Amino acid sequence: MQDTQPRRLLRNTDLLNRYGKTQRTIDRWKRDKILPPPDLVINGAPYWHEATIVANERTRFSGARETAAA
Repeated sequence: MQDTQPRRLLRNTDLLNRYGKTQRTIDRWKRDKILPPPDLVINGAPYWHEATIVANERTRFSGARETAAA
């Protein structure tokens, strides 16, 4: 069965609000590959599918929990 839910696109401002960080931090995270590359770039503005960001968070945070537990 195919997913019929529309994919929500997140902009830089959405990431700023999601993480409570400054634009400078988001730019550094992009540069340091803490954030995945954007799924789309429209008129020079990056956009991520929400699912891409959620998957990235799960990967990063699950590894942090395992490291802390060790």
